[in-house]
Amino acid sequence: MDLGIREAVFSTFDLDRIATPLVEVGLFERVALPDAPREQFAQWHAPTACTRIEQALLVAKDSPSGCGALRLVKFHDVPQQVMRSSQRSWDTGGIFDVDVFTTDCTGVYRALQRHGWTALGEPVDYSEAMFSVRQVVAAGPDGFMLAMIQRYSPPVPN
Repeated sequence: MDLGIREAVFSTFDLDRIATPLVEVGLFERVALPDAPREQFAQWHAPTACTRIEQALLVAKDSPSGCGALRLVKFHDVPQQVMRSSQRSWDTGGIFDVDVFTTDCTGVYRALQRHGWTALGEPVDYSEAMFSVRQVVAAGPDGFMLAMIQRYSPPVPN
């Protein structure tokens, strides 16, 4: 049975700046993809000056049926800007991030720091309703925010 989101798409200035740390830290496996076909340009409303949509797929390790993948795309030969370049919790819509479960929130965050990532704060333990977790929201290149959640209870279902 497929549960959850199959993949999320993130536009970036440079695929490797996001992919390399996520692969080296061990959260994802990189799957090479060909450039997006011309039909995809229209579906994503790419500007007419766009000559190429480069892409790579990052598949979460131990993911059931490949769910939770992240498709990185780069639109070539068009001006680009960070969607929310100054994210703060008081911004309209809150903080946009990609959430992942981890068994070592602090260790993974420290490894990402060695790649230049920062965070909105140190990893913190908290309880809410029936959940008890440790969490950190790591900030990477191009406004990419990765919320890493280490769940203490209840256990993550297999």
